[in-house]
Amino acid sequence: MVVVLLPVVVKAQGTPPSPTIGVTIPNPLGTESFIDLINRVIDFLLKVAVPLAALVILYAGFLFLTAGGNEERVKSAKRAFLWAVVGIIILMIARGMVTLIKTIITG
Repeated sequence: MVVVLLPVVVKAQGTPPSPTIGVTIPNPLGTESFIDLINRVIDFLLKVAVPLAALVILYAGFLFLTAGGNEERVKSAKRAFLWAVVGIIILMIARGMVTLIKTIITG
């Protein structure tokens, strides 16, 4: 029975596809390595976060100016300013860490 069905099994496997089909898929991210991808993500975050942090700092200044002695508004302004600065510092540290890791990996 095996001798009779063996040609059917072999024929069912077919021929392997040709390695040179001629179809190429472009990289939609445009990056060559994982480090380049991380750099692009952090660059995008910096482009979005820095103007956003500037707006939050302006808002905190507005709260300081309009507080009129109200301690709650002063605290709110201080918190907004603090977290805007902390956010920018974290993004700058992330950028530096990517540069540091890239330097260590590439030698």
